[in-house]
Amino acid sequence: MAIPRNPSLPVDLLYVDLDGTLTPSDSLVESLLALVRKRPSTLLRLPGWLVRGRLHLKAQVAAADVLEPDDLPYREDLLVDLRSWRAGGAELVLATAAHEKTAAAVADHLGLFDSVLSSDEATILSGHAKLAAIERHAGGRAYGYVGNAVVDVPILAAADAAFITGPRADVIRKRLSGPAQVEIYGETPRRGREYWRLMRPRHWLKNLLLFVPVLASQQVSRLSAIGAAAVAFVAFSLIASGSYALNDVLDVHADRRHPVKAARPVAAGTISVTAAIAFALLLIGAGFAVAAFLPAGFTLVLGVYLGVSLLYSLVLKRLLLLDVVTLAAVFVLRVIAGAEAIEVTASFWLLAFSLFFFASLALTKRCSELHNLEGDADAVSHGRAYRAGDLAILQTIGAAAGVVSVLVLALYIEDPASEAVYSRPELLWLLTPLLLYWISRTWIKAGRGELTEDPLLFAASDAASWVVTLLSLAVILAAV
Repeated sequence: MAIPRNPSLPVDLLYVDLDGTLTPSDSLVESLLALVRKRPSTLLRLPGWLVRGRLHLKAQVAAADVLEPDDLPYREDLLVDLRSWRAGGAELVLATAAHEKTAAAVADHLGLFDSVLSSDEATILSGHAKLAAIERHAGGRAYGYVGNAVVDVPILAAADAAFITGPRADVIRKRLSGPAQVEIYGETPRRGREYWRLMRPRHWLKNLLLFVPVLASQQVSRLSAIGAAAVAFVAFSLIASGSYALNDVLDVHADRRHPVKAARPVAAGTISVTAAIAFALLLIGAGFAVAAFLPAGFTLVLGVYLGVSLLYSLVLKRLLLLDVVTLAAVFVLRVIAGAEAIEVTASFWLLAFSLFFFASLALTKRCSELHNLEGDADAVSHGRAYRAGDLAILQTIGAAAGVVSVLVLALYIEDPASEAVYSRPELLWLLTPLLLYWISRTWIKAGRGELTEDPLLFAASDAASWVVTLLSLAVILAAV
């Protein structure tokens, strides 16, 4: 049940929780994530902090001073009402289990609170400890409380007005008795849909590359090869979705500054960082379980793909041009994985073509991101090492890589190796104008700013790309 905008506030004193309430995220987890991203060596020190207790962990993370309050997602509807109530004369107090340094930074950023109650070096301000602090601060005055968790039940029960947020709001309300007013604040997003979005199923289109070796080795008529490639597709899609979820966690701060990626579940706060990590590990485990039905070589390539993907998310995506080379490499790994799944060897020609072709597509993705920054040559793409002034040279490199991929195809057609695979390899020459047309058109679209950030997803909804794909398949089948 959602309350109307600006519900009545029957008290003049309101205490507001932070983690899970004012923000759907957790400031400690967000701070720790920012610290690990800035100083990866933190992972080695983390076990020692945990052994010494949660208070010590909070203090160490807060001391690093890495959290920027404007990086946190906030419940905008709640903020609107808090501003309205404060303008009406209500006293607002931020009451949180977060470390006092973190709480003060958030309060200063929002400019809404008259005072702050928070954890210090001796006490975690949660549950009954928070209730005692609130009772002391209120001094007998009637007060309201905004919370989100079961641990907040004693405070909500003691308050004269209770506002509840978060996915467990209905459960918490049923456990309350006593407050003069109990409201469930906001609507809970459909969790299943948010987890589905986190998996990015549209990106599974890329995993169709696993079927390329089936086509290239002329095993289309072998049901066993098709079946193996299908199992590989499922395994790879699960692993890829797990790596996407981890990437969203590691890149959450940059995503929140992006006009499109800010809507992703982790960046928007509809799925917490910890829940996203747990879900990612579940997907990765399921992916390797499915891979167990295929040859060991496939599982090895799958592991390499996951390792490269994580390294990309942690480091490589922020390094000039190395990010593009890595993206091209993970596409090539899909082709190699498909070959391992059906126990054939991917040819030199196929791998060389794939490397240049997907390097070109990776560069179109970077150029589409930079296109929005044109007009300021020094503007930097969020989370990347590129400036708007780099657009022209990246377009040149990308278009050249695309043309080189066509050249590799042409050289393969004239190589005696093609005669061992195709009965009429000369027909493959028809592929070169089709491919040259599609690459050139894609780069023109990118130059005009008409290309979505992922060229393969663009191709999936582009009529001309479908025509080129179907004609190309017809040419390959005719050449067999």
